Amino acid sequence: MIVDRISLILAYTYLSGFEATEGRIESVLLSKINNFRESTKGLEKMNMPEFAEFINASPVTTRVTVERNCIDQALYSLRNFTIILKNGGRRSIEYREGEGWRTNDGSVINTMQLENLNQYTIKYNEIKEIYDRLYTNEYIKSQTEYITCGYIQQMFNDVIDEVIQLYKLYKTY
Repeated sequence: MIVDRISLILAYTYLSGFEATEGRIESVLLSKINNFRESTKGLEKMNMPEFAEFINASPVTTRVTVERNCIDQALYSLRNFTIILKNGGRRSIEYREGEGWRTNDGSVINTMQLENLNQYTIKYNEIKEIYDRLYTNEYIKSQTEYITCGYIQQMFNDVIDEVIQLYKLYKTY
């Protein structure tokens, strides 16, 4: 799906910048948010090459395919990553709701890289706002007895236009 892929590429892009200056990223932890199933789950940790493979395995589908095949669009969020620093150390960095980006050992994140992580969070939240508007209100979602796949999906044209603009920005990494 488009939103899935945009959120994955966004995380990969910011991690790549971090990796270029600070050291090799050993593992990445993402969470997958699915509004229709009202679920959030953590994925298995992966390294950067595995992350790239995961992105490439995420197809970009059309609205018709999504609705016909009852495919959910999800959103991926960067939660944690571990980096092997160029100076030989190892650091785990995680996002804590309400606190922002922190290291597990209390050490300081490079100021420039912390700013980049904060920019990731801002852009992620912009994408999340669009993702949240892709679907209709609770009344329509509750009409599950009439729908084979369990919900009615309605994407509004203005929101689709915003998704397309985001896709143009993040279609490659």
